[in-house]
Amino acid sequence: MTKKPLGLTLIELTITLSILSISLSIGLPSSWQWLQKQQLENERSRLKRVFSLARSEAITRGTSVTLCPSNNETSCTKGFIWHNGWILFQDSNNSRQREKGEPILRADGNTTHIRILSSVRRQRIRFYPLGNSSGSNATFSFCSPSNQVQPKYLVMSNQGRTRYTNTHPNKRKKPCSV
Repeated sequence: MTKKPLGLTLIELTITLSILSISLSIGLPSSWQWLQKQQLENERSRLKRVFSLARSEAITRGTSVTLCPSNNETSCTKGFIWHNGWILFQDSNNSRQREKGEPILRADGNTTHIRILSSVRRQRIRFYPLGNSSGSNATFSFCSPSNQVQPKYLVMSNQGRTRYTNTHPNKRKKPCSV
């Protein structure tokens, strides 16, 4: 009786590797897009929780609080770019700028590569002691760095309530352009 050889022939190995590489070339791009979609959703949920916290702090403390973009986690920056970080502070004098003696209630630095942009007219979000926010509705766009994934949006009303949407309320053609 002859022994059967153990292992694979070169042809079997080549066919197996070809099938594996074809499967990976089909599956990896869709997995990458799924991962980016999940990152957009996570960041959108995280900012919604921050808005809820800010509104709650204004009501609990009985004073105005302001949420603004920040590059250094201690002061507000001008503009509508939020992905570099933000701060939430008690705005005792309603100046919308953090001044000496105004406590920082929460701060967050850049933790992701997702771009977050607010409405041009709403560069700061201020909540009053009754939980409402002044100004017009604010729309936050969450954009992937590759722009290969459709952006996600978070809209906040003057009452301080937020909602998710997958289309820009103003039907902007390029919501992720700076």
